[in-house]
Amino acid sequence: MVNQHYGTMPVIRQCLEPGMMALRDGCAYRVSAIRGKHVYLHSMREQIRITDRVVEVFLDGFGNPLTH
Repeated sequence: MVNQHYGTMPVIRQCLEPGMMALRDGCAYRVSAIRGKHVYLHSMREQIRITDRVVEVFLDGFGNPLTH
């Protein structure tokens, strides 16, 4: 889990950027790449490819997406 975050916000796939921290099935992932309709997420344990149109991202203290 991410140490310090201030909630989550749904973001459409086209607005994601590599490095953003995303929430998927209760686990925290880092967005590694966006290619066409696929979003690649990875964590210390696994890498996944999703085709969701909306992804939950963690927010920092200013309300911006949390990046790593």
